[in-house]
Amino acid sequence: YWTGAGTERVDNVAFEGAADRIRFVSRHGLTDGPDSLPRWVDLKQQEEPGGLSRLAIEEHRILSPDNQPGEPFIARAETLNCTNVRFEYLDLTGEKPRWLPAWNGKDRRAPLPFAVRIMCGSSNQSSQSTPVLVPLDFADSARQGLRLQ
Repeated sequence: YWTGAGTERVDNVAFEGAADRIRFVSRHGLTDGPDSLPRWVDLKQQEEPGGLSRLAIEEHRILSPDNQPGEPFIARAETLNCTNVRFEYLDLTGEKPRWLPAWNGKDRRAPLPFAVRIMCGSSNQSSQSTPVLVPLDFADSARQGLRLQ
C-alpha cells in the first residue's frame, strides 16, 4: 500500500508483525470469503471478563487517502483460548532458517515471512504453549518484493 508524505508517495509492505500482534491486508474475508474487497486484518490477544483471553481476528476497511485501517471493525471472530499469545516469523533469507520475534518488511531483505508461528499458552497448561504454524501463501512477485507498475 502507499501513503503520502507531503507531496511524495511512500510505498509500504502491507504486513506488520510484532510479538503480540499481526496486521496485514487480505482479500479473504471472514463473512464474504475469498476474492472479496481488500481489508486490513488484525490478529491479537483479546482480554475478556473473568481473566480469560482469546485470539481475536478483526477486519477493518481500508480508508483513503492514506490506506489506513478504519475504526470500528467490520467483522470480528474469536478463536483459540489463550492466556498468552506470541507470534514468530520464519525468515529463510539467511544460511539457516530462523524464527524472529517481529517482522518489519522495510528492514528485511524479504518483504514477507514464509510462515507465522502462533504460540498459544492455555490456562490448562502451566508452562506449555501450543504452536500453530501458518504458512503464508502469496504470489512469487510479492515474496520477492516486486510491484506491478
